[in-house]
Amino acid sequence: MVDQPALTIASPRPSRIARPRRRPTGWQLAAYVGLSLGGLATLLPFVWMLLAAFKPQREIIALPPVWLTANPTLDNLARVWTRVNFARYFLNSLVAAVLITLIVILTSSFVGYVFAKYRFWGRDALFIAILAAMMIP
Repeated sequence: MVDQPALTIASPRPSRIARPRRRPTGWQLAAYVGLSLGGLATLLPFVWMLLAAFKPQREIIALPPVWLTANPTLDNLARVWTRVNFARYFLNSLVAAVLITLIVILTSSFVGYVFAKYRFWGRDALFIAILAAMMIP
């Protein structure tokens, strides 16, 4: 009979030593406030678009802007499907987005392979140029 090793139960990892939390500095606090305001400013057009979908026309173009409507309506959404060929436009956008995404994935995988496997003159400069181009919207 072969002796089998006894099961050992691993001891739990020692807990991390709790460090006192540092208060954010003035610059960190200013950065948090600035980034939060920037995030809200980025979301604002999307919120307006969503709210405007349920407003009558006169409230959409009113000055000062009316954020919350007193009488929401679905007329705008119905009008999009009846007066405009929205389904066709949406399908065209979907086909374009899928094809472009597939092409970018294919070409990026080829270029990534070349950058990973081969060393050539100007490789680093070309890589930086591609990264810089990707950062520009």
